[in-house]
Amino acid sequence: MADNINRDSGDAMNIIFRIALPALALLCAACSPVRVTPFEGHDVKPDDSFGLVSGIFSRKKSSDVAFVVRNATTGSEYILSFGEDTRMPQDITNEMVAIRVPPGRYAVTEWVTFATITKDKLTRKAVTNPYVFKEFDVGAGTVVFLGKYAVEGSSGMSDAFTSYLAWEIHPLPITSEEARQRFVQTYPAFVESAFSCLVCADTVNRPKRVDPTYGLPAHSPKAFGG
Repeated sequence: MADNINRDSGDAMNIIFRIALPALALLCAACSPVRVTPFEGHDVKPDDSFGLVSGIFSRKKSSDVAFVVRNATTGSEYILSFGEDTRMPQDITNEMVAIRVPPGRYAVTEWVTFATITKDKLTRKAVTNPYVFKEFDVGAGTVVFLGKYAVEGSSGMSDAFTSYLAWEIHPLPITSEEARQRFVQTYPAFVESAFSCLVCADTVNRPKRVDPTYGLPAHSPKAFGG
């Protein structure tokens, strides 16, 4: 199933990353482990050698999900997992996490799903959503907050003989100030650091209509194809 933007009747619109694949097809994809970038401890302090890329994430007991954050100059990739790396599937709710990256220009280029226990890659899909796939600068000692997201996983039968697994990622409403306050509660040494948000209700370009549920634009261009 292609990733897309779903539009309801009226003004409602949900920006969704979505994929559904036959379960058997995933066996071929699960051949290489995903090397998640370690989260920073809550006692990390600002330093001229790096900045932080962060987000708030929720997920249900299902396969793990992560964003691929790529340096636009070097091509180096950093894997930002949606919450704590657990040995067994478990629920994660509104967890603030951060990874360190060298100063530079970055973009969220892909999202991956992987098995919780083995870390084997299940899927890897390009991100073309214009609000998420947007280059941003990470300065020394600064923080870039990607947004607040929840992932939902499901499984079922597409017909009498074929089972499937599916994932959806939803952005959740948060303002940049709310995000900053939550961040410094988790990483207090960064209270004086520059903080910016990639996808917050007050930082995306707003057209006339705004989705009342997610606080995001209600008639943005089609973001996913293929």
